[in-house]
Amino acid sequence: MTKPEELKAAMDAALATYDAAARAAEAAYADADAYDAELIMQSIVDLGQAQDAYEAQLVVEKKLADLNDNIKDLFNLLDATEETDDGRLHRPVQIVCARTEMLIKLENVLATLKSTLNETIQTPTL
Repeated sequence: MTKPEELKAAMDAALATYDAAARAAEAAYADADAYDAELIMQSIVDLGQAQDAYEAQLVVEKKLADLNDNIKDLFNLLDATEETDDGRLHRPVQIVCARTEMLIKLENVLATLKSTLNETIQTPTL
Protein backbone atom coordinates (compact mmCIF):
# COMPACT_ATOMS: atom_id res chain seq x y z
CA MET A 1 0.00 0.00 0.00
CA THR A 2 1.35 3.38 -0.92
CA LYS A 3 1.74 6.21 1.52
CA PRO A 4 -1.32 8.14 0.23
CA GLU A 5 -3.39 4.95 0.46
CA GLU A 6 -2.18 4.33 4.03
CA LEU A 7 -3.05 7.89 4.98
CA LYS A 8 -6.48 7.56 3.39
CA ALA A 9 -7.09 4.24 5.20
CA ALA A 10 -5.97 5.77 8.49
CA MET A 11 -8.19 8.79 7.87
CA ASP A 12 -11.18 6.54 7.05
CA ALA A 13 -10.57 4.50 10.21
CA ALA A 14 -10.34 7.69 12.27
CA LEU A 15 -13.57 9.00 10.71
CA ALA A 16 -15.32 5.69 11.39
CA THR A 17 -14.13 5.80 15.01
CA TYR A 18 -15.26 9.43 15.29
CA ASP A 19 -18.69 8.55 13.81
CA ALA A 20 -19.08 5.63 16.23
CA ALA A 21 -18.09 7.85 19.16
CA ALA A 22 -20.51 10.57 18.02
CA ARG A 23 -23.37 8.04 17.74
CA ALA A 24 -22.51 6.65 21.19
CA ALA A 25 -22.46 10.18 22.64
CA GLU A 26 -25.83 10.98 21.04
CA ALA A 27 -27.30 7.78 22.48
CA ALA A 28 -25.88 8.60 25.91
CA TYR A 29 -27.36 12.10 25.76
CA ALA A 30 -30.72 10.68 24.69
CA ASP A 31 -30.61 8.20 27.60
CA ALA A 32 -29.64 10.99 30.00
CA ASP A 33 -32.44 13.21 28.70
CA ALA A 34 -34.95 10.37 29.10
CA TYR A 35 -33.67 9.70 32.64
CA ASP A 36 -33.86 13.42 33.48
CA ALA A 37 -37.40 13.58 32.11
CA GLU A 38 -38.33 10.55 34.21
CA LEU A 39 -36.86 12.18 37.33
CA ILE A 40 -38.74 15.40 36.61
CA MET A 41 -42.01 13.52 36.16
CA GLN A 42 -41.44 11.58 39.40
CA SER A 43 -40.73 14.84 41.21
CA ILE A 44 -43.98 16.29 39.87
CA VAL A 45 -45.87 13.21 41.06
CA ASP A 46 -44.18 13.43 44.49
CA LEU A 47 -45.07 17.12 44.76
CA GLY A 48 -48.67 16.34 43.85
CA GLN A 49 -48.86 13.66 46.52
CA ALA A 50 -47.31 16.02 49.08
CA GLN A 51 -49.85 18.71 48.15
CA ASP A 52 -52.70 16.20 48.52
CA ALA A 53 -51.39 15.11 51.92
CA TYR A 54 -51.05 18.73 53.04
CA GLU A 55 -54.60 19.55 51.95
CA ALA A 56 -55.89 16.44 53.76
CA GLN A 57 -54.04 17.55 56.88
CA LEU A 58 -55.67 20.98 56.66
CA VAL A 59 -59.11 19.34 56.42
CA VAL A 60 -58.37 17.19 59.47
CA GLU A 61 -57.10 20.21 61.43
CA LYS A 62 -60.27 22.15 60.51
CA LYS A 63 -62.50 19.27 61.63
CA LEU A 64 -60.52 18.95 64.85
CA ALA A 65 -60.86 22.69 65.55
CA ASP A 66 -64.62 22.50 64.85
CA LEU A 67 -64.95 19.50 67.15
CA ASN A 68 -63.01 21.31 69.87
CA ASP A 69 -65.29 24.36 69.50
CA ASN A 70 -68.39 22.15 69.73
CA ILE A 71 -67.10 20.50 72.90
CA LYS A 72 -66.43 23.93 74.42
CA ASP A 73 -69.98 25.01 73.49
CA LEU A 74 -71.39 21.85 75.07
CA PHE A 75 -69.62 22.49 78.37
CA ASN A 76 -70.55 26.16 78.30
CA LEU A 77 -74.18 25.05 78.12
CA LEU A 78 -73.76 22.37 80.81
CA ASP A 79 -71.82 24.69 83.15
CA ALA A 80 -74.16 27.67 82.75
CA THR A 81 -75.79 28.83 85.97
CA GLU A 82 -78.69 31.14 86.67
CA GLU A 83 -79.90 32.75 89.81
CA THR A 84 -83.46 32.06 90.91
CA ASP A 85 -85.82 34.69 92.32
CA ASP A 86 -84.90 33.60 95.85
CA GLY A 87 -81.13 33.97 95.14
CA ARG A 88 -80.16 30.32 94.64
CA LEU A 89 -77.89 29.27 91.75
CA HIS A 90 -79.06 26.42 89.58
CA ARG A 91 -78.08 24.87 86.30
CA PRO A 92 -80.87 25.18 83.75
CA VAL A 93 -79.36 22.57 81.40
CA GLN A 94 -79.32 19.04 82.76
CA ILE A 95 -78.79 15.61 81.30
CA VAL A 96 -81.14 13.06 82.77
CA CYS A 97 -80.56 9.33 82.60
CA ALA A 98 -82.85 6.69 84.08
CA ARG A 99 -80.16 4.00 84.15
CA THR A 100 -77.50 4.33 86.86
CA GLU A 101 -74.92 2.30 84.96
CA MET A 102 -75.35 4.43 81.85
CA LEU A 103 -75.23 7.61 83.94
CA ILE A 104 -71.87 6.57 85.39
CA LYS A 105 -70.52 5.93 81.89
CA LEU A 106 -71.90 9.29 80.71
CA GLU A 107 -70.28 11.08 83.66
CA ASN A 108 -66.96 9.40 82.84
CA VAL A 109 -67.19 10.40 79.18
CA LEU A 110 -68.03 14.00 80.07
CA ALA A 111 -65.25 14.16 82.66
CA THR A 112 -62.74 12.85 80.12
CA LEU A 113 -63.91 15.33 77.49
CA LYS A 114 -63.74 18.22 79.93
CA SER A 115 -60.27 17.30 81.21
CA THR A 116 -58.87 17.08 77.68
CA LEU A 117 -60.66 20.20 76.47
CA ASN A 118 -57.87 22.54 77.51
CA GLU A 119 -55.03 20.30 76.34
CA THR A 120 -53.30 21.38 73.17
CA ILE A 121 -53.97 18.87 70.44
CA GLN A 122 -51.18 18.85 67.90
CA THR A 123 -51.21 17.12 64.57
CA PRO A 124 -48.01 15.94 62.97
CA THR A 125 -46.59 18.20 60.30
CA LEU A 126 -45.26 16.98 57.01
